Amino acid sequence: MVIKVSDISKIDKNFAVEEVDEKGFKWYDSTEDVFSVFGLWHDEKGYFRVPDDVGEKTSNGVARLARHTCGGRIIFETDTSEIAVDIKGKQDKMSHFPLTGSIGLDLYIDEGNGFEYFRTFVPPFSCENGYKSEFSLRDNKTKKIMIHFPLYAEAEQFLIGLDSDATVKKCNPYKKEKPIVYYGSSITQGGCVSRPGNHYPAIVSRKLMKDFVCLGFSGNAHGEQSMAEYIASLEMSAFVFDYDHNDMTKPELLRERHYPFYKTVREKHKDIPIIFMSAPYSKRYDVEKERSRQVVLESYNKAKENGDNVYFIDGMKMFDGEYRDCATVDGCHPNEAGHILIAKAITEKLRALKLSF
Repeated sequence: MVIKVSDISKIDKNFAVEEVDEKGFKWYDSTEDVFSVFGLWHDEKGYFRVPDDVGEKTSNGVARLARHTCGGRIIFETDTSEIAVDIKGKQDKMSHFPLTGSIGLDLYIDEGNGFEYFRTFVPPFSCENGYKSEFSLRDNKTKKIMIHFPLYAEAEQFLIGLDSDATVKKCNPYKKEKPIVYYGSSITQGGCVSRPGNHYPAIVSRKLMKDFVCLGFSGNAHGEQSMAEYIASLEMSAFVFDYDHNDMTKPELLRERHYPFYKTVREKHKDIPIIFMSAPYSKRYDVEKERSRQVVLESYNKAKENGDNVYFIDGMKMFDGEYRDCATVDGCHPNEAGHILIAKAITEKLRALKLSF
């Protein structure tokens, strides 16, 4: 069977993506000092989450995915009335993942009451290796801007266009600079939300106004010791250990690596809370997830028996309720509803701890 793919915007202009009119914009590189970038680092190749040598030592998959910008945010204060973006880099597209989620950018605005979603920079249907997008911010009042980087794309270069006479300065909205660090699979990386701001670590971050680093590696979270050592080297206020999804069919490998990974992180971070998570159930009974859940529980119980500062979020209960069967796009990857439920579980756990991190 041959399926023809067409661009619906040809008949419904509401889905059309406007071309950028570059007149009147002053363009800034996102690495300039007037911007604060969180969740990412930068080198001559662009933005990254894990240094190339660590990625290459871990696996070919991690080496490639380490350049994906999931969890990255750029924050600044400005009085511009118009804004544009120009992002260049390799992009990954999936059949069950909207382009706005995998390679789009989200813009949030804080006018004094916290960051609220404003609009998404929508990629053109046929975009390859980057795109430009723009829209109006309605007025030239001073406001804080937060832009979420794409979840499944690289950013070799990221330019931001503002009014030519606009002021711009950097700001840091987070009370404490040490981030929450997440490690896990494609779900941790953001699959398959409709836009990056609805990725579960991003939701938790806005609810608690805490910085975060997202080390989700799609299909490639295998608990390698090199990754454990890298994560242990990072500054953090809490660690969310979401590792079991990619090794569900290999319970012995998961058992071999899960507890040692936790121990490696704990040895460098003696007092921080560590949250163990098991994969969420999208159906009532899942043999593979039950096996992996038992391995996660073994690690948690062993740490707890040793008197450690650890907590457990049970994936079996995470999607409980009448809308359980609405939480994924394919029986595995959470959609918006699923990511909201995961974020809710983590947010409630951290709030209950009453931590001042």
